[in-house]
Amino acid sequence: MMRRVSLLIVGVMGVISAAAQPPPPPVARPPAPPPRLATRPAEDSGLQGEAKLRWICKRLQLNEQQTQQMEALIAAFNAEMAEGQKDRTDMLRKLQERSAEIQAAREQGNEALVEKLRAELRELSPDVRAEKDFFEALVQVLTEPQKTRLAQVRELAKNPQSATLRPVHVLRAARELGLTPDQDRRLEEVLDSFRKSLMVDRPKDQAALEERTEQLGRDVRPVLAPDKVARFDEKLSEWRINPPPPHPAQLPAPAAVPPEPPKQP
Repeated sequence: MMRRVSLLIVGVMGVISAAAQPPPPPVARPPAPPPRLATRPAEDSGLQGEAKLRWICKRLQLNEQQTQQMEALIAAFNAEMAEGQKDRTDMLRKLQERSAEIQAAREQGNEALVEKLRAELRELSPDVRAEKDFFEALVQVLTEPQKTRLAQVRELAKNPQSATLRPVHVLRAARELGLTPDQDRRLEEVLDSFRKSLMVDRPKDQAALEERTEQLGRDVRPVLAPDKVARFDEKLSEWRINPPPPHPAQLPAPAAVPPEPPKQP
């Protein structure tokens, strides 16, 4: 009996002691990351940042000196982008204020003011300002034909998938030149090797696919007659800017292996 009473007293004292202990301190959580700046209007799709600049410049066919100047301008672009992202709090406040003004103008049905405020909103974006400075400097080192092409390519960059040189374009450019049976056979061998390479190592992104297509063009050139290579290069250069629809021409499927004849008993 005394043993039971002792155990009961010990249990009660333990509960009282536990209740008297202060609650454990709350677990510290890392601070939430600052909100990502909406530095680009939602409707402005396509490539962005350095990838966009390089995509555009690649289609201008810059010479060696122009390429060096482009690299310096891209370095300046990245530095300006980094500088513009330093004061994120002030930038976010300005973007939110302008977005609220746009919403109010839209509710009032004032579309002219909406467009004006949206243009001002774009000017607040660090990447838009840096991109503007990049192209203003780049145009100073371009030839007149390149300046004309620049306007076209910048528009295409809004939807780069529709303005990409594809393997079927390389095939079409080669066959439009008129191939001999031997050249056609060699072209099929190049295409078969290209297809197999895609099965083994598929391109990871748009840039990788474009590079593989460019390599296909380089592999096709030796197949052509020497006097037709220049026309082939000219056609690919034209289609890098404004490629035709890939249909109806398509890459041919791999040749089917005929079944073995049945063995005679």
